[in-house]
Amino acid sequence: MIRILNSPNRLLKVQVQLEFNLIQHSIDEQLMRKIAEYFCCGSISFNREACVYRVIKFSDLVEKIIPFFIKYPVVGVKHLDYLD
Repeated sequence: MIRILNSPNRLLKVQVQLEFNLIQHSIDEQLMRKIAEYFCCGSISFNREACVYRVIKFSDLVEKIIPFFIKYPVVGVKHLDYLD
């Protein structure tokens, strides 16, 4: 996901933030915790009946998340999202 936010810096009008989200039903909380433990980054939150694993730190995205998906490519329709 790419998020565009108002920048706290007066010189820049917007701030661009990259974000990786993985969302599962809350019954899969243990799985999500294991994923977070595997990557050693990100956070887990709950939204209604969903468990959300989120990584926003740029270095974690570049050094951990993206290399994982290069080594183990996503298949199916989600592969097109990844390529974007």
